[in-house]
Amino acid sequence: MLKNILVFILSICFTSCLHYAETLNVITDSDTAIIKLNNTDIGISIVTNYDIKTGSYLLSVHDQGAEIYSELIDITADKEVHTISIKLANTLATEIIDNAKQKQYARYALNKKGKLGLGIYTSPIDINGLSFSYDFKPFTLNGIFFLAQWNDTSYLNLGIRSLHYFNNQFTENTLFRLYTGLGFLYQDHNKITSTHLEIPFGAEFKLRKRAAKAPTWSYLFLGFYAISYNLLTSMDGLFYFVETGLTQTNSDNNELDYRGLKLSLGFKYYF
Repeated sequence: MLKNILVFILSICFTSCLHYAETLNVITDSDTAIIKLNNTDIGISIVTNYDIKTGSYLLSVHDQGAEIYSELIDITADKEVHTISIKLANTLATEIIDNAKQKQYARYALNKKGKLGLGIYTSPIDINGLSFSYDFKPFTLNGIFFLAQWNDTSYLNLGIRSLHYFNNQFTENTLFRLYTGLGFLYQDHNKITSTHLEIPFGAEFKLRKRAAKAPTWSYLFLGFYAISYNLLTSMDGLFYFVETGLTQTNSDNNELDYRGLKLSLGFKYYF
């Protein structure tokens, strides 16, 4: 009798060991990502030492109300520990997204974007300078500043703008959003001042796939431009913008007066 009980206990232990012989680890780069296995929550951000049977499972990750990762995984008996590392930003960059999920993915990606942006603003008929912005939903406060003096030449450029961004979309190669707003800009060039009132209309976009790098030999011919190109296209938090809109310029000597369309472009890195 005792022998039968011992055999029974050992068989249960042996069966249990076979039943849960594997361990699953899932590591993501998001602090708020909900990890699911066969649509059942198993953890947030990181799951370690999760006992699992051999077989096939649907592993998915949800964040900000959107399913941002989904994959069928096979748990096999050839190794005891199965570790899956998921870089969500890279997944979003390369995944083919259907129309129904475009806004969900765009909303998620922009929620991960920092609120503070620093960059460059340039315009051939407007003022140029350093650009900084901060998101106060539903508006973004954008400032422009430039100060320089050499020999008998002096520049002071100041600008303040309020921008509103519309719905976000993914295109094949970019995360894309349109914006408009209202701005006031001031320039003092060699004591001649001008003011600019504008209603900008622009597009801000982020590359979903890294652009091809300029080859090393191009540094010899293009120098700073080739190095800058490689740097700008490799930064993950970098957003570019192209902008037009209506502007009215009034100057002290009336020589710089202008009414019509504007054109500006630049980039911002979000922290």
